[in-house]
Formats: sequence, structure tokens, C-alpha cells
Amino acid sequence: MTMSPRVRTVLGGAALAAFAAWSSATEAGTRRSLPEGIKIGPVVVNPYIAFDYAYNDNVFYDPDDPEINEEGPRSDRVREITGRVTALLPLRRSEIELFYEASRFEYEEFSTDFSRETSGTTGAVFDLRFSSNDRLRIRETYETGLIDVQVFDGADEQVFVGQGYDSNVFRVELSRSVPRRQGYSIRIDRVDFVYDEFDRETGYFDYRGFETNFEYRQPLASNKWITGSYGARRFNHYDRSRDGIEYPVGVPFRKEESDTYELGLRGTFGERQPFVFKLGQGKYTYEGAEDSEFTGVVGQARVRLRVGGRSQIDLDLSRGSYPSTVSSFYVRSALGVVFERSWRQFSSIGIDSRLARNLYDSSTTCSAPGSVPGNPQGNNPNPVRRDDRLLRFRAYVDFVVHPRMGIRISGDHRRRNSQCQDGDYATNIISTAFVVGWF
Repeated sequence: MTMSPRVRTVLGGAALAAFAAWSSATEAGTRRSLPEGIKIGPVVVNPYIAFDYAYNDNVFYDPDDPEINEEGPRSDRVREITGRVTALLPLRRSEIELFYEASRFEYEEFSTDFSRETSGTTGAVFDLRFSSNDRLRIRETYETGLIDVQVFDGADEQVFVGQGYDSNVFRVELSRSVPRRQGYSIRIDRVDFVYDEFDRETGYFDYRGFETNFEYRQPLASNKWITGSYGARRFNHYDRSRDGIEYPVGVPFRKEESDTYELGLRGTFGERQPFVFKLGQGKYTYEGAEDSEFTGVVGQARVRLRVGGRSQIDLDLSRGSYPSTVSSFYVRSALGVVFERSWRQFSSIGIDSRLARNLYDSSTTCSAPGSVPGNPQGNNPNPVRRDDRLLRFRAYVDFVVHPRMGIRISGDHRRRNSQCQDGDYATNIISTAFVVGWF
């Protein structure tokens, strides 16, 4: 038994948490068993509290170039305390879940430079299973906090500047997944994301809109399906001042529209070894921006392999387009490998490595390394197209001394090498976390 996905997120394992959620949804015919916890009548309550202390040798992901940053990388120590409580009410074939999480963090040197020192997440999930094997999930979350883009959007385009945000996501999902039977999945998300007015020089923007995905599943064998899917995004991007232009409140500076069509295969290779392979065509349009359209191959491949009875390997390969904070868009190609091995009765050790390339639209040029600092984008004597290469490597040890008490020690290295003069950074983070409760 290892730490649950939500505790991994608290302690820095967002990638594993996302993969765990995906694999749980992929395994056909499964239903979550009721968790252990404090029973209050028919309700099961699961509380926990986590204490985290970390050292970061480059808090703001500054480039180590005195021509760009005279101060050089700035280090700091971070203390964080997180509490979470989940209440689950089983209802025959269905269940209702409520959860609340709050964190307070303190940077010893730079807390006054940030817009917030606390974060919180409130949410509710209604999970209804029908006798026809159809499943309806309705989920809403409201989140407020301080954003570290390296973790939040997963695309590593920006760096940490202490920006606060508020986020509301409402999701409706209807699906059916039965061995040797036709299946489907329909998902609709409404997203509303707003940054603080703390620092608008970062290039961040607010966004509101909808994301939908429809997938049809044709049985190929037991627990394997051929899939055809369509996905769409319709978002407005807001910023009151963008590229020297003042925009009235409620008027977007850019509109995002995307449509993707993919064919693939999903299912399980065996017990607890899910996989998804998708490949197709995507068209992404960013109205209101120069060089605002990308059409090309997109896809993803995810697979979990179990080695012996104690080890597992998660592989993740993807390609897609994302809206950019510094230009119109970029195309991201990424590979992730996670290895984890259980040891003792409740503990584990793991390695999480990720490589990515962010290739920007052709209009995004900048000063190459060695150029004179301060040249504005697009006016460089020898402009180069922005092309970023990213690496993240993390190793961790989870030592669960008791089913209600655990310790995580982790080391994290993050690096970006860019064609642009000010795009490079490297940082190392060492952290220790202590967790008590039902995790």
C-alpha cells in the first residue's frame, strides 16, 4: 500500500496523481471500494494533515547569466502545512463526495513578494451508476491559491513569480465501459480562471470557456476497444492591457478554438495494466494573434507496465498545441517515464523523469544567446525562432511507518534550455514531508 494520489499531489507528485486518476478510469468494470476512515452514521470521513519543508536554490527560475540577471539565482526555504478532509456518502450504486483542502506556505526570504500565502480547494462529486452500466459523474471544484506554473499547467512555458489565482471547473461526464461491449465517454468542462492583479507584466492571462470530448469504443477483445474521438476547445483569453493595447473589461484580446479527431486503442494488458493509444489530426486557431493557426498531427500514448509484484513503470508520450503567454501558440512534444517500487509493507521508492520540447509559432523570435540584451522581440538583428527544451528529474522515497503516518523525502531537478537569451534556467529542490491521517 502506497500513498494515495491526493497526498502525492500535496507532497509534489502531481504527475503520479494524474496518471493514477487516468488508470483508475481506464480499468473497465471497476468500482472504488469504500475507504477506511472515521464513520459518522452512513458517512465515511477521511482527514489528514501534511507538513512540508523544502529548500529551493532558484525560487524564481532565474537565468544564470549576469548580463540578464545581475543578482543571479535566488535561493529560499519554504515551509508548508496542508490539511484536507473528505466526506463520502454511499448511496447503493452511487455515492456523493465532498472535500476541502487548505494550505499555508511561508517563504523565509520572499513571502512579501507574493500576492498570497494561502491556498484552498473546495469540491463536490456526484457519482451515479445505472443498472445499464452507464455512469454519470458531476464534479465541481473551486480553487484559490498561488500558482507555480511548472506544476500547474505542465507545459513549463512560464516561471514562478508569486501570482495568485482563482479557478472554477464544472465537469459533467457520462460513460459506459463493459468488457466485450460497445462503450462511450462524453465529457464537458466549463472553466473559469482568473489571476490576481498582482503583477500583469508576466504575460499571464485570464481565460473562460468550454472543453468537450466524445469517444466511441468498439470492442476488439476482452477489456480492449478500438476508439474514435472528437475533442473541442472554445475559450476567450482576457487581459486588460496586452501588447500596448488597452482592452475594455469583458472584451477578450484573443479567442481560442480547436478541433481534434483521433483514432486509437484502449484497454488493459492484464491485471492493473491500462493503456491508451491515440493518433489523429488537430486544428488550433487563436483569433486575434499573428500567425494564429496550427494544423498537424496530435496524439498521446499512455501505458502502465507491472514488473514482478512490487514494481511498475508508467510511460506517457504526447503531442499537441497550447496557447502561449508570450506569443500565439506553441507545439509541445513530451515524454514521461515514472518508475516506482514498493518496499516493506507500506513504503515505496520512485523516479519521475520528463523530457519535452516547446516549439513556438514562426512569428515568435527573440535574441539568441550572446546577443545584446534588451532587443525587443521581432526587432533583433539576427532573430531566432523560439525553441525550448525541458528536463525534469525527480527521485523520492515514501516511508510509511504506520497506515496513518508517513514521510516523504524527495529531490527535484528542473531545467530549460532555450534558443532565446533569457529563456534558460535550472533549479534544484530538496524537500521532506510528514503526513498524518487517512491518506
